[in-house]
Amino acid sequence: MRKRESDGRFAAKEPKGKPFEKGHAKLGGRKKGVPNKTTRAVKEFLAEILDRADVQDAIRQRILKGDTAAFFKAVEHVLGKPKQSVGVAQTGPITFCYAGEKTGNDK
Repeated sequence: MRKRESDGRFAAKEPKGKPFEKGHAKLGGRKKGVPNKTTRAVKEFLAEILDRADVQDAIRQRILKGDTAAFFKAVEHVLGKPKQSVGVAQTGPITFCYAGEKTGNDK
């Protein structure tokens, strides 16, 4: 049982093991940028779903009706959240292109 202070609160726990040294290199764990299994599975599932023509048609219809929230939420899970948000006035079709990707207009 943990010790109590004179005022009834629990006393602070004694540190276990070796204390962390400032400037010490990270040891163990996942490498930076590696998603966990669940995140990877969700991304693969959503990418597979978004490749289907019937799903693309349904999404297109919802976007034309002005309902874009679900679509952009799914895109965030597949491609990640955008680093910067930009306001755009729509005057024609919208083409999404992420850094390093080519659009159909590229030659």
